[in-house]
Amino acid sequence: MRSKRWKLILPHTYRTLSGQQGRDDGLPVKYQTVKVNRELYDLENDVSETTNVADKHPGVVERLEKLAESAREDMGDQLTGRTGRGVRAAGQLAEAK
Repeated sequence: MRSKRWKLILPHTYRTLSGQQGRDDGLPVKYQTVKVNRELYDLENDVSETTNVADKHPGVVERLEKLAESAREDMGDQLTGRTGRGVRAAGQLAEAK
């Protein structure tokens, strides 16, 4: 979730090769699973996103988490298995109210 100044990274996991070289025999190398905790970056003062400032700005974290929750309610969230109320079938227009 992002505002003009702030960028909030929500907790999630992802798979990475983490710089591993591929094998010569055509078989795949194993991925590593990385867990990311909640992180907040001040893009005005740290454009490279090197310092997590979540502990210093709990109000900003709370505000952006509320925005993220609102987006989940509307669009759903695959990570939490939620279907949003604004989700529609691909290629279909929403009905006019």
